[in-house]
Amino acid sequence: GTSVMTAFRDIPPEILDMELFWKHCVATGIIAREISLLTGRSDPERCFVAGLLHDIGRLVVFRLEPERGAAMIARSLRNQQVMYLAERDELGFDHTRIGGMLLRKWNFPFSLVSTVLDHHTPRQEQALEAPGIVHVADTVAMGLGIGSSGEYFIPAPSMFAWQGLGIEAEHLIRIRDELDERLGDAFGALMAA
Repeated sequence: GTSVMTAFRDIPPEILDMELFWKHCVATGIIAREISLLTGRSDPERCFVAGLLHDIGRLVVFRLEPERGAAMIARSLRNQQVMYLAERDELGFDHTRIGGMLLRKWNFPFSLVSTVLDHHTPRQEQALEAPGIVHVADTVAMGLGIGSSGEYFIPAPSMFAWQGLGIEAEHLIRIRDELDERLGDAFGALMAA
């Protein structure tokens, strides 16, 4: 996580607040780990890492093509659509593909690559594994308003993942209640490194 953070320090702040971005990603990772532990599905630490890196492709665009990144944000706001759809309209692909390609280039395990690729739209057979878990965790983090990945709208949840994982309201309340302390600890450790 700290290696990735240093690789993307020079994103223009007018495009993306990096502290809020990493806060969202750390929260997504923590929530994904907790859902994995709660459901007994997938590997909790792998889910944490996948949650931490799920939006890394967006950083690639914002760093290498800041004007196009700004255009994607403007398109998302203008059309009131989620960013990954605006990315597809603007670039012809979205941040999940870029993130998956980057992680593959960095020789991350294919299970992490696959989770990053499919976290917005997990297929039915992935709903109970890491892609579905990270999808739910990302949605929860956005719904709680923790940080910002540059997204202004909460994507529609995958019913396969939500229903299949059996996440109940009391589970989400417990995760939320414990999140502040865990987020503070994890975010502080990453930022200090």
